[in-house]
Amino acid sequence: MSTIVAKQVSKSFGKKEVLSNIDLAVEQGEIYGLIGPSGSGKTTLVKILVGMDSDFLGEVTVLNRTMPNMDALSEIGYMAQSDALYPELTGEENLQFFASLYQLKKEEQKQRMMYAADLVQLTPHLSKKVM
Repeated sequence: MSTIVAKQVSKSFGKKEVLSNIDLAVEQGEIYGLIGPSGSGKTTLVKILVGMDSDFLGEVTVLNRTMPNMDALSEIGYMAQSDALYPELTGEENLQFFASLYQLKKEEQKQRMMYAADLVQLTPHLSKKVM
């Protein structure tokens, strides 16, 4: 049984097709890397796989759940590329933005944000802009 399955996944931005009929199956314990030039759809595919994008054609299941699925988000992890932070925002504002993607209640968002900041020892720096 595959942990991640993508069937005939396609995505366009306006008239520009970024993904065209992608099929992918990842078994438990396997590690995959997506390699390609900028703009080839790597980040778009990952966002679809983790449920951050629902505007696509095809079918994606993760842990036997059709994506996007907010319940599945609590069982998977996603690390965005390093330049995915918004430099015009503070650390706290970046955390708030990404926490809002999970559609959690405000108190749970705050708890998770503080946990993450404490984990990487950034709590005293949350009011600084990201560089």
